[in-house]
Amino acid sequence: MIMNNKNRTFSLIGASKTGLSISYNLYKNDFIPEFLWNRTKQNLRKGIEVIPFLKYSNNLSSLKFDTEWIIISVSDDAIEKIVKRICEISPNLFGKKIFHISGTLNSDILIPLRNLGAKTGSFHPVCSIPDIEFGMTQIPRTIFTCEGDLQEDLMKIASLIGLEGIPINSQQKKAIHISAVFLNNYLNGLIASIKNMNSEVGILPENSRKILKQITLQTVEIGWDKSIIDSLTGPIKRGDLGTINDHLEFLKDKNKLKNLYKDFGRLLLDFADFNDTNIKIKLEEKFQK
Repeated sequence: MIMNNKNRTFSLIGASKTGLSISYNLYKNDFIPEFLWNRTKQNLRKGIEVIPFLKYSNNLSSLKFDTEWIIISVSDDAIEKIVKRICEISPNLFGKKIFHISGTLNSDILIPLRNLGAKTGSFHPVCSIPDIEFGMTQIPRTIFTCEGDLQEDLMKIASLIGLEGIPINSQQKKAIHISAVFLNNYLNGLIASIKNMNSEVGILPENSRKILKQITLQTVEIGWDKSIIDSLTGPIKRGDLGTINDHLEFLKDKNKLKNLYKDFGRLLLDFADFNDTNIKIKLEEKFQK
């Protein structure tokens, strides 16, 4: 055990999918769920169906500050209001450990709580949680980023309920969140656009999946395990202007995908290793048009 029993009590402020998923795994690892707050009664009921909080309310004034850990799990634009409200409820937070789970904000937004004696941090599971049930099973397989005064304690919690906690600073946190948006949301958007493009020429979505899913998984694995020089394939690697012309002609009425094709082409030119510099110049001109 990484903490004694008195350090294993927590309250959750906000019954979000991610907050409840983390809380469930804390509960399963012998943390005591003392209090749950949520603005709406509907989500409050969902929370207590999943985790047996000893007390729950949609009135934040009911929060008892004998709890050791306080998890703030509300939308990013609501964190500042919650912090202000906690300061109003309790002017003395000495010894309390308070963190939020926002992916983009750092612990500086909790400075008012720090000024009242609390130790603060940000603790973000780097995974996608579409619903509570999935999240409860996903957290044990998840890497967490840990930042702030509580960094070391949060890393211990991450190792207990997930795979590992990795320490980062505020600037690194922003870079990781942008990376996650590209790899999760934007990649999903690209896949959806590819499905639509293929459907327009009569390829059923299930057949697109059968044909392309495996190469997608292979590409992601190779991309993380090898350098771009070693893993790059396709017409840019070969300097194949004819194929690139054919692709751009096919995409001529699909402006968003055509522009993405060119943008990614320019991006890859920074990594491609050409023996003939004239080929690179011609490719640069092609992707600029």
